[in-house]
Amino acid sequence: KLLLNNEQLDKLTSLSKDNRFIHDLIHGFLTDAERLIGQIQQAMKQENLLHIHDYAHALKGSARSVGATALAERASIINQLSYKSNKQHLRDNAIELDVEYEQTKAAFHSYLKQLDTTAL
Repeated sequence: KLLLNNEQLDKLTSLSKDNRFIHDLIHGFLTDAERLIGQIQQAMKQENLLHIHDYAHALKGSARSVGATALAERASIINQLSYKSNKQHLRDNAIELDVEYEQTKAAFHSYLKQLDTTAL
């Protein structure tokens, strides 16, 4: 499973000669993604399918924009499941969403570390 779209990340990185830009972009995304995942979990506890849909949709778009492929896919699945009211599948995918967020976060940190190393 592809966690990150490195080609897309490289394009975003090339938008600025200063690596601070991509660092800020990725850290901003990770903060927003963590907040949205928390909101998805809260909406699941409340069984609020409309909010699950809205938060998953927002996460999907945000993840796609920074090349977080696996996270975008999982958010898309949750988004689609929110229409079907399948609570067990939603719960299962929410667990996977947490796992993929942590994997994506580690992959982004690795990408940034490699970028900083090659810039020296």
